[in-house]
Amino acid sequence: METKGIYKYFKGDKGLWVILLFLSAVSLLAVYSSTKNLFGRFAFVFVGLGIAWCVHHIKYTRLYYLAPVIYLFSIALLIATIAIGTNINEASRWLKIPIINMTFQTSELAKVALIMFLAYLFSEHKDKLKERNTFFKITFYITIVCGLIFLDNFSTAAILFLVSMLMMFIAGIPAKYLFGLFGSIVLLGAIIVSISFIVPNEKLPNRFVTWKNRIENFTDKTPDVQDNLTVNWQKNQAKMAIAEGAKNGFIGKMPGNSSQYMLPHRESDYVYAFIIEEWGWIGAILVLLAYFWIFRRCTLIARKCEKNFGMYLVLGFGLLYTIQALVNMGVAVTLLPVTGQTLPFVSAGGSSQIVTAAAFGIILNISSQQDV
Repeated sequence: METKGIYKYFKGDKGLWVILLFLSAVSLLAVYSSTKNLFGRFAFVFVGLGIAWCVHHIKYTRLYYLAPVIYLFSIALLIATIAIGTNINEASRWLKIPIINMTFQTSELAKVALIMFLAYLFSEHKDKLKERNTFFKITFYITIVCGLIFLDNFSTAAILFLVSMLMMFIAGIPAKYLFGLFGSIVLLGAIIVSISFIVPNEKLPNRFVTWKNRIENFTDKTPDVQDNLTVNWQKNQAKMAIAEGAKNGFIGKMPGNSSQYMLPHRESDYVYAFIIEEWGWIGAILVLLAYFWIFRRCTLIARKCEKNFGMYLVLGFGLLYTIQALVNMGVAVTLLPVTGQTLPFVSAGGSSQIVTAAAFGIILNISSQQDV
C-alpha cells in the first residue's frame, strides 16, 4: 500500500520518528532553559534531524563495503586527535577543524565506525564465528579502537567495549571466549586502578589522576559541609536539583524555573538532573521510557531483518545509545561516578548530535527496506 501525505517523506519506523522528535523537543527546552542559547541549540537539532532524514534515504546495503574504509578513517582521526587534538578538561578528545573553526569529538565517529565494521565482519565470517582465529581477529579490531579512545576517554571506551562484547555474543561467538576476554579486561582494570592508588599523583598521567579522583569522590561518604563546597560538588549539586524537582510535586518546577544554576554541565553531562528539577518525575520517566522504547523498536526491526548486516547494525546502535543514555542518567542521579557521557539527542554537543542522527538515519533506512 502506497504511503500518502507527509508520511511518504518519512520512511521507516514511525515510532522511532516520534521518539526522535520528542527527544529533540526535550533538548530544545532543556538546553535553552539551562543556557538561554536557543538559536545555537535549534541549529544543531535542526541539522541533526536533517542528517537523519537525508541518511534514511540512503540504502544501508551501500555501507557494507564502506564499513572497512570508515573504520580505518576513524582510526586515523583518533591517532590525529591524540597527536594534535585540542585539550579540554585535561583530555584531548577533540580535533579542531581549521576552516570553520570548530572542534569535532572523533570518538563519536569511532563508535559508529566500529559497530558498522563489526556488523560487516559478522556478516563476512558468518560461517567461521565459532573459530578461535576469528574471535582473536575480531577482538584485535575492537581493541585498536577502544584502546585509542581509552587514552583520553575511559567511559566511552568501556561502553563501546561492552557493546562490542554483547554484539559478539549475539553473533554467536562462543561464551568461553567472551568470558576469558571479560576476565582479562577486569584483571587489567584492577591492576591499573591499584597502580593509580599506589603511585603518587605527581607521577601519574593526568587522566589517571582524573579517574582516581572520580572514584574517590564517588565513594566519599563525608557529610556535606560549607554549602557543599567539597570534592563532591557535582554530585551534591545534582542531588539538590533533583530534590528541588521532587519538592515541587510530580510535575517539577516547570520549564524555565530552575534555580540550580550552580549545577555543572547542566546542558550536557547533568541534563537529566536538570530535566528532573524542571519537569519533575513525569519528565524523568518519559525520557527514560523513550530510550527503552528506542531499544524495543530496534530489537523488533532486527528480528525482521533478512540480511545479517542490517540486523547487527540495528542491534549495535540500539545497544550503544541505550546503554549510553542509562549511564548518563545514572551519573545524573548519582548512582554512577562522573563519566562525561552525553544523553543522546538531548545533551548539548554538536559532534554527538550529528553522529547520533546519522546512526538513527541508518536504523530508519533498515526499517524501511522490503526485507524488514
